[in-house]
Formats: sequence, structure tokens, C-alpha cells
Amino acid sequence: PSIRVGAELSYKDRYTIRAGYKYIGPNDGTEGGLTAGVGLKYNSVQFDLARRFDASANSGLGESGAPTYISLRYVW
Repeated sequence: PSIRVGAELSYKDRYTIRAGYKYIGPNDGTEGGLTAGVGLKYNSVQFDLARRFDASANSGLGESGAPTYISLRYVW
């Protein structure tokens, strides 16, 4: 188990900003730290962009090659 916290702020159900944090415990390895994302919704089309900023004892914030996620969805 690990501790995770997140929040989402939405404006007019069209624009979204997200942020989160995963606590890196002694047995969690290196995957953890801050996350951030934005979203845009236009009618049935949704676009999301998110980034994970890994933090560990061996690397600085964002230097570990953490992934960026991009998604495009059509919701009917």
C-alpha cells in the first residue's frame, strides 16, 4: 500500500486542471512523486495531457525519464 492524494479543478465542465502526489515509501521503489495534468472537453471530444514527475533518492525531480500521457477520446 502507498499514500496517494489528488485534486481536480474544473471550469464550466470544459477545462480541467489536475494535480496529485504519491508518497514514496521505503518499499515503493522509484515510482512516485508529483503528477500534473490538463484536460479540454468540446462536445463529445475530450483531450487530456498528463505528466508524472518521479522523485527518488537517486535522481532529481523530473530527471528520471518519467512518462507524459496524451489521450484523445470520443464519448457518445
